[in-house]
Amino acid sequence: MDIVLVFSGLFSVVNTAFVVAMESNLSPDPNNTTHALLTQLIQIGVGHLTAVGSTPAALASTWSPSTAIIRI
Repeated sequence: MDIVLVFSGLFSVVNTAFVVAMESNLSPDPNNTTHALLTQLIQIGVGHLTAVGSTPAALASTWSPSTAIIRI
C-alpha cells in the first residue's frame, strides 16, 4: 500500500512539472493582441475610421496551440 502511494505521488509531481513547463505554450501571445489594438488606435488617430472596422482587433481569437503541445 505504501508503494502505491509513493508512485502516485511521483506521478503527480511529474505531471505537474510538465503542466507548469507547457503552460506558457498553451496561451496566446499577448503581444499580438497589443499590436492589433495599437494598430487600430493609430488608424483612428490618422483618420481612417473605415479601415478600423475592417481590421480585426482580436488576433488572439484565431490562435490555437500546436498539436504537439496538446498531445503532451
